[in-house]
This record gives sequence, structure tokens and C-alpha cells, in this order.
Amino acid sequence: MRTWVITAGILAALAAPAAGHTVNTDNLNVRSGPGTTYSIVGTLTRGTMVNVVGTSGTWSKIDGPKTGWVSTQYLTASSHSATVNASSVNVRSGPGTGYSIVGTLSNGTMVTRAYTSGDWTKITSPKTGWVSSQYLSVGGTSTGTSDFIWPMTGQLIGVWDSQRASGPHHAIDIGDKIGIPIYAARGGTLSRRDNPTGYGYYVSVTHEAGYRTVYAHLSAYVAPNGAVAKGQYIAKCGDSGNAKGTQPHVHWEIWRYDAKVYMPGTVWSRVTAKTAYPYNYSGI
Repeated sequence: MRTWVITAGILAALAAPAAGHTVNTDNLNVRSGPGTTYSIVGTLTRGTMVNVVGTSGTWSKIDGPKTGWVSTQYLTASSHSATVNASSVNVRSGPGTGYSIVGTLSNGTMVTRAYTSGDWTKITSPKTGWVSSQYLSVGGTSTGTSDFIWPMTGQLIGVWDSQRASGPHHAIDIGDKIGIPIYAARGGTLSRRDNPTGYGYYVSVTHEAGYRTVYAHLSAYVAPNGAVAKGQYIAKCGDSGNAKGTQPHVHWEIWRYDAKVYMPGTVWSRVTAKTAYPYNYSGI
């Protein structure tokens, strides 16, 4: 009679149910086994959704969009479910408009997400295929159709009209640690600025219809002057200018022409970068 020996690590990997997770670091190595001694077989960028099919210690096995092992600390649990937010969405055989259409989904249809590749999401029900991520909403939040998106992950430590020594605060401050990525809340033209006694290092992005957004107290610039896309990595969180000595944060403003416009937010709530900012602005 044959005796099979299976290690605890392999048993754990086989026993774990499939689960959706999102990469929470800028670049995550995918390895051929559960440890840093195994070879790197690929990399994943922040925000990529992966399908976890097993675990071994502090490592997770994934089977999409790449197959291999990643360190579990760089994954955040995310919902498999999403809802179609357009009148009709094509389901394609691959992640791009160059692939054939294999079906369509109507507004309000609930889908099950497996993982993402760039701006596309692999779904497994009610049809199997790929859909453009901008036409899916997760937990009531669109993945890409809002006027603006949250520029950084963190806690709202300052909101519109909160009182400061200098007067009412007409912006939103998102706090976290130095170096956290900041993304363009909408596509436009970026300009780097510097005001040592005020905003410190900051950038301004000009959008259509007279709008522009400002991101202040940066620790570093990332994107050069010029065109940027919605959700593009543009800068890093910091405490430059008159924020020195305070919690690192991005001071985020929305302007139209020569005036700041209202920005709703709930103090101490947490927000996630590149998810929809829940307010619509006229003219966009």
C-alpha cells in the first residue's frame, strides 16, 4: 500500500477557498514558491485585483492575472461582487477592445469578479469574459465613471469648512504617512509648483470646463509637467511647506475658474485612492 506524505504548507494551500484581494503596494513581486528564495516570475502594480486560491504561512498563492506566490502583507481583501453601471456593456474574450464580443450585460446586473488586467476586469458570472472596469461599481462606488476620484488612500483629517487659525478650511486633507502615492483625480495638464512658506511642494492639474485640482504638502514629485491621465501616479504624500511638524497629508482642492468649489467629506472617515469621489460637478 502506498503512503502519501503531504506537508502542512501544501495542505493549507489546497484548503483555502478562492478569494479576491487587491495589491496595496506600488510593485509586488510574484514568485514561483512561497518565499523570497524562490525566483521572481512577474510583478503586479498597486490596485491590481488578484484571485487568491491558497496560502502557506505568510504567503498567498494566486492564479490571476499571474500565477505564482505573493507576500500576503501586500494584499487587501476586496469584494468579488460588482454591478454594471452602464446601459449595456460588452463582455469580451480578452482584456481589450481588440478581442471578440462574447456577450452583453445590462445595467444593474451583478457580476462576480476574478481579477484585473490594466483597465479590464475578468468576470466569471453570469458570463465568463472581460469587461471594462469603468463600467463596474463596487459597493455602490464606480470604478471609473465619476467626475473625480479620491487622490490618495488615508483618513480625512480635514474637511470643508473645518475651522483653522487662519479661517475656514476650503479643501480636504487626507492623512497617512510620508511617501504614500497620490494620483490625479481627473485627467488634465500637470504643473509643478513650490511655495516654501505655504503649500510647500505642490502640483496643479488643469481640467476641462474651467476646473483644476491642487495637491499640496508633497514629499516628492513623480509625474513631469504635461498631460496626465485620471488615476495616474503623480506625487508622494508629505509635510512640506507650512505642514511641517503636522501629520503627513495631501491638501486637496478643486477650483473652477478663480474660486474654490464645495468638496463634501466626513472627518475621520477612511477613503481609498482611485475610487469614485461621491459628488458631481456641473460642466464636466
